[in-house]
Amino acid sequence: MEKLGPRVRVRTAKPLRSFTVLIIFENGVQREINLEPYLHGPIFEQIRHNPRMFASMKIEGGTIAWDNGADIDPDVLYYNLKPAWMEVLKRYVRKAQTEQGADLLGQRRKTSADAHVSNPTGGNESAGGGNIFCLKIRVDAHRLF
Repeated sequence: MEKLGPRVRVRTAKPLRSFTVLIIFENGVQREINLEPYLHGPIFEQIRHNPRMFASMKIEGGTIAWDNGADIDPDVLYYNLKPAWMEVLKRYVRKAQTEQGADLLGQRRKTSADAHVSNPTGGNESAGGGNIFCLKIRVDAHRLF
């Protein structure tokens, strides 16, 4: 795990458009940040679907927070870290990729992430033939959070 710099805190956050917010950190750094990638999971459901609720953000203890108890770690924003749900999804992808080889050989193993190989045009393909493959993954979102 990479070492981060000093802890930072948010001084102000001003909604601009959609999910983009102008954030001024206590050290004076200003950034326009799209918060949409961080608004996943049940606690952010209302915030994602209600622009008024999203705009009602406030600063509590140097963190962007909402009245329903949701908040976003300022270090994640300042250091441009991946949201927690992306880290979980990355683990599912790695697991599915290792199982992709077994699937191609007809040795499918049961997994919590359902993966199969398909070509970009949507047809299923088998191994070989020089085709370009993409990995499709279905993950039950309620299992992630």
